[in-house]
Amino acid sequence: HWAALGSRTRDLVRLTWEVQTALFDNTPVGGAGNTLRLVPSLNPFALEEARTPEENPQPWLAWQAVLEASLRETLAEYPHEEILGVRKAFREAAEAYQDRTAPNRAERFSAAMKNFTHSVRRLGEAINQDRQKLPVRKLDKAAFQATQYPPLGATDLEVHYNQLDPFRAGWIGYLAAAVGFALSFGRLRRPMFWLSMTLLGIAQFFILYGLGLRYAITGWAPVTNMFETVVFTALTVGMMGWLLALWPLLGPGLRTAWKWTAWPIPWQRADAPELPSSPSAENAEALGVPSSQKSLPTPETGGTVGKENPILSPRSAAIARWVLTPLRIVLMAGVFCGLTQVHYGEGEGYTVVSLTPRIERGGSLTANDLAAWLAGWAFLLGSMWYAPRALLAALGSIGITPMLWFRQGVREACQQAAARKAYAFSGAVMGLIGALLAYYAPPTVLDKSIGSLRPVLRDNFWLTAHVLTITASYGAGALALALGNLALFHYLFGRYQPIPSEFPEGPSEASESPRPIRRAPPACRPLAQYIYRSMQVAVLLLAAGTLLGALWADVAWGRFWGWDAKEVWALISLLVYMAVLHGRYIGWFGDFGLAVFSVLGATSILMAWYGVNYVLDVGLHSYGRGTGGLGVVLGVVAANWLFLGAAAVRYYLETRIRKSITS
Repeated sequence: HWAALGSRTRDLVRLTWEVQTALFDNTPVGGAGNTLRLVPSLNPFALEEARTPEENPQPWLAWQAVLEASLRETLAEYPHEEILGVRKAFREAAEAYQDRTAPNRAERFSAAMKNFTHSVRRLGEAINQDRQKLPVRKLDKAAFQATQYPPLGATDLEVHYNQLDPFRAGWIGYLAAAVGFALSFGRLRRPMFWLSMTLLGIAQFFILYGLGLRYAITGWAPVTNMFETVVFTALTVGMMGWLLALWPLLGPGLRTAWKWTAWPIPWQRADAPELPSSPSAENAEALGVPSSQKSLPTPETGGTVGKENPILSPRSAAIARWVLTPLRIVLMAGVFCGLTQVHYGEGEGYTVVSLTPRIERGGSLTANDLAAWLAGWAFLLGSMWYAPRALLAALGSIGITPMLWFRQGVREACQQAAARKAYAFSGAVMGLIGALLAYYAPPTVLDKSIGSLRPVLRDNFWLTAHVLTITASYGAGALALALGNLALFHYLFGRYQPIPSEFPEGPSEASESPRPIRRAPPACRPLAQYIYRSMQVAVLLLAAGTLLGALWADVAWGRFWGWDAKEVWALISLLVYMAVLHGRYIGWFGDFGLAVFSVLGATSILMAWYGVNYVLDVGLHSYGRGTGGLGVVLGVVAANWLFLGAAAVRYYLETRIRKSITS
């Protein structure tokens, strides 16, 4: 009874405190009003950690209360001198504005508004000092920091963001790069290619800078709504196309640095066979590779794969591994401590990985808890092995790559990069589509304003790890889609090459003999390899993103996997791409099949990304919901599939084996 009496008394005190300012607050109950709030309030209940959403104490003071409330009653605890200064400055500004006949009206109003802003700031800073003395049982430090009166220049960054409009510069850069790639032929092929690569890099810089500004303004990873994820996908698809096109220049340095950061004692024999990373030679015939081309270098592999020109001798490379091993071990220990000892999130927080299974008090180990624990350990071990080595390799490649350029030259590598123009062109086109969509879509579809963050997203670690990874996989899928449509364009409009029949004719004139068949346009072969590589990246990121999403779900919602609509379609997208890669590898289909399945994979991603949030509108991922755009999306998807069907018809008519009977 005493506990209940104390709780009721606390509620009575809270309501008595809030009713004083309620008459000056025109916000409707349960809705968003138009009350102007410029200074924080001295409401101690708004800063308590144990407050509930039902109480919803207001941490800001309504503007009407500042101007009209009684200083003896409602505003008795507030600094009176500063409030009187605000009221006087406001009256002067109002009089200057209303005096329309004064010759110096504009100057008077401007000076009065400057004085008014200074007086409001003095009031806010004075209230900040008084808030530190409030009788709060347990202070919510995050709420206190978020409701402090901002210092001078706090809005300069947001003003700079709005004035610069970086995403507009981003789509303009993508457009210029795409046009440049389209015009890179003939004598202008090489200069236009490198000019377009420069423009593509500039476009990525502006988009990355814009996302960085949003992060600096809000403090949240810039993928908290559909607008930001679309922009981030436009960034990743352009960046992937840019990097994959430049791989002949950057790849050798990264591979060398990766070898130098290996353990000094190998885990397998030096003569152990390596797993292939592309379709095997045994299946080349099933994949449509002519026998005369099986051993020739391709734009994907490059013509200098087998050329050895090491910077260090084997002995020196071994010494480098021994030198880097202690540093790698230290970094591994840092990753272990960061994931198992440091607490993240709201309140007391949590460790990313729990060393022991989570068991509820008085309960038993459930299958959900066991799955989350095992997945957490897999994430921990994978991060400890990969992250330190990747960091060391990336830093080492900064110095190794120029050394390789100096020793081996860059002419051949630049020629190979120019031959991979399809990567960069596809990245520029898809980046342009994404950037335009994000910039010009109506606010009901993609809202690019900076607003408050939903509680489920106030977890910077998982927000960064999961959402960035899964959204980057959408960029890889978009790159494969663009490359697939480029291949379908060649299949539909390209020139098929006749080849002699490989079947011997019969002994008599009446026997059946196949007519000469046609081979697909030559450009389709390297495009198929590019599609395959993009799908590999998509599978890697989809798998990692889905696993990280399950670990986030365990923290946010208390279950590792719940067959939510978003989770189901993410799994479907992953399985689709895995089936495509498997089918390609074992020879179920050839180059044309890869182009077809690039459209299928992108359609599954679109369903997981747009369909679940905008069409099904079910599940726990409510932060990504929206409305509008269904007709446009369905029209684009239908047009893409019709285009695919037209290319399939011509491909079938051109490449089928047609037999005739002569007598």
